[in-house]
Amino acid sequence: MKDADAISELSPGLVGRTLTRAAVVAAVVMAVALAVRPIASYDVGYHLAYGEHFLSTGEIVQTNRFVYTHLDPDILADPANLGPGCRYDKATDTYHFVNANWLSQVVMSAVWRAAGSTGLGILQAGMIAAIFLTVVATMRRCGVAWHWVGPAVVLVALAGYERFNIRPEVFGYLILVLQWWLIAGTGRDKSRQMSEANLPEITQRRVAGVIALQILAVNLHSYFILGPALVGAMFADVLLRRLWARFVTHSEAKAPTPRLKWLGIALAGVVLACLVNPFFIRGAIMPIETLLFMAKHNIAGGTPMPGERHPWATIGEFFSPFAEGVRQMRVITAYYVVLCVAGVAGVVALMRRRWGWMLVLAGMTVISTRMRRNIAPAAMIIVPLAMIILTDGWNALRERLGLNKPAKPLAGRAGAVIALVTIALAGWWTVSVASNRFYFSERRAWRFGWGVSEITVPLESAKWIDTHKPAGKVFCDYGVSSNLMYFTDPHRRVPVLTNTWAYPPYVMKWVSDCTNGRCDFEQAVSEYDIGTVVLRLAHDTTPLMKTLAKSEDWSVADIGASHVVFLRRTGPNAELAKELGITKKNFDVSGHIERIVKTDPLRACALHSTATLLYRMGWGRHAITVWRKCIELQPDYYEAIGNLGICLALRGTGKMLLMQAYQRNGKPSPANRARSGGLSDWAEAEKLFKDALKINPDYDDAARNLRLLHNQMASFRRGVIIVPQMR
Repeated sequence: MKDADAISELSPGLVGRTLTRAAVVAAVVMAVALAVRPIASYDVGYHLAYGEHFLSTGEIVQTNRFVYTHLDPDILADPANLGPGCRYDKATDTYHFVNANWLSQVVMSAVWRAAGSTGLGILQAGMIAAIFLTVVATMRRCGVAWHWVGPAVVLVALAGYERFNIRPEVFGYLILVLQWWLIAGTGRDKSRQMSEANLPEITQRRVAGVIALQILAVNLHSYFILGPALVGAMFADVLLRRLWARFVTHSEAKAPTPRLKWLGIALAGVVLACLVNPFFIRGAIMPIETLLFMAKHNIAGGTPMPGERHPWATIGEFFSPFAEGVRQMRVITAYYVVLCVAGVAGVVALMRRRWGWMLVLAGMTVISTRMRRNIAPAAMIIVPLAMIILTDGWNALRERLGLNKPAKPLAGRAGAVIALVTIALAGWWTVSVASNRFYFSERRAWRFGWGVSEITVPLESAKWIDTHKPAGKVFCDYGVSSNLMYFTDPHRRVPVLTNTWAYPPYVMKWVSDCTNGRCDFEQAVSEYDIGTVVLRLAHDTTPLMKTLAKSEDWSVADIGASHVVFLRRTGPNAELAKELGITKKNFDVSGHIERIVKTDPLRACALHSTATLLYRMGWGRHAITVWRKCIELQPDYYEAIGNLGICLALRGTGKMLLMQAYQRNGKPSPANRARSGGLSDWAEAEKLFKDALKINPDYDDAARNLRLLHNQMASFRRGVIIVPQMR
């Protein structure tokens, strides 16, 4: 009988422990699943190229290698026209920058050589797994209950997944959370309650670990500046307590505690470790110079709204998390939750006088509000720290209320319920990621799996260039530059790279002016002997794309899912352009559809992308065909439905204008056919806009276009034909 009672008492606790551990496992699996994605970063090309150069020559790339744009000595004579930490050598006409990512580039390139894109994907997922296991270990070291660890991991994953790409900053994230694991917390006694008198020992081994990690960090990514900040905050906490005790309360006048001593040594060590890089002082101060540069030019915290600004300010990852015009995705919703949790934890930390934790919490919160790219590293520190602070506050409250007794069964059941909810949510999102519904719902270009994304990386364009070897230089837009350079063999030099340190800011502005139609592109063609142009699907490339598609001097040579190649019809490429040129008449749209659907697991997304590309080139008839197939595959793709409506509305307008021309020339029969066709297109467009709004009532573009269409139809009944500006 006693054995039966013991089992009945043990079982709920065993079930609860199993569930809470399972919730943590489910949350970590979800986080890792978000990192299992094909290479899709715009930057990976230059990182691999720089690492490849080091492996081949032993030299770190720190100049404008791979960029052919001319440097203007007169402009560069003014230091204000240089990038942060950069210098110009007039004697050799070379632009120098501090390559803070050199070691991560070497690692990435070595893995690429050994195992290709699959190896990089495994490295990417492995680092994210290590990050989240460290986050779990940090919370458990500081006494956070298992049933709260799982939800915290889920929150960090949702707030950070936007940055789970193979980039040097992920190396920086890993170093940062490892350093925080070594120094965070105030320890716990046998009752699992934190106390002033029971601070964890900061051992010589931990100090050595923090310093060694800092040496790695300073050579992996410029986020290394956060290491000294974390150590400094914890040192300040202990120092302030000692000073308060000695001079205010007079409760303690002993020599500095071992914790104060070792944290002081750690702080001095990580600061000096910043000098252990190939660039010495220049490398150590580069992040500070960058922050000052960005503040001077109002780069961080911007918006995607048009206007005159520094070219760096147009980069999306520098936008404010609160910027208007940015789609509110899960990462932003999760970020708002992170801020709320941080606010509550900040109040508790203030009440508990946990000054070091307050400094870290406030500092990481501030940097996260400055630009979107900082949300991920901030969440990796803020969320586990908030859980630690709330645990500390709860334990203190229990102690004050005299509740230091074993938890009642109800408390265990509450933990089990929290664990079950966590398992359900993490499992749901993991399945959603694996099926790509997670990414499709946000219209992301990422997918679950390995390899290289053909939607974001111009593999087909690079292959076309390698196969046909057109003469002259290749011009491309900013976003496509690094990957086009790397995936051509031999590497083609490009006018710009996504490494904004590799050339003066005015070069980036010049390329942007070319693609946006703000300068004479033919002058650039003449100056640089440009024979080929590669453009990606983007708003800032549309003006040049339309110009080249209409120009008699340029021929369309290749059309991919998101990229188009133009070839100059005159000069040494004339015969090649004549032989391979694609026109509206000879374009095989059926074959194109068959080929494009193979580039993406979400076939409708690939078709929507290439249809939009065709539309912006001015090939509306073919765009209509592709969008019809896209909607056939994905009937609830409301953007595709709305865009098809735009094409049909504009085609209908064209037919009405043609009707007027026939009427003026006294051709009633063709005029009637044109009128009938125009009305039919308008009717279908009207239905499509309404269908899109049924699927998504908040689709503002469809609502706007429907109003414009109704105005156009009303004007036609009055005998006036207008051409609406739909989008």
